Amino acid sequence: VDSNDSVGRPTAYSIRRNVEKDLGAHDYPIILMHDSDIHNLTAETLPEIIDMIRDKGYDFDTLDKREPYLFEW
Repeated sequence: VDSNDSVGRPTAYSIRRNVEKDLGAHDYPIILMHDSDIHNLTAETLPEIIDMIRDKGYDFDTLDKREPYLFEW
């Protein structure tokens, strides 16, 4: 799931919405987000995104507990 937080000038709403719209398309979604001095809005929005994801019944896990995952771009 791409948050698109590195494209253009995203808002907190657009980052949250990008995650939410693609979340249900995957059994075990992996969310791409960026964290740097120019992407600080992502970190600020993360608590709301985590709450939204949990409210939808998902939980969090580490990648090393799953089968290998190939990212395609």
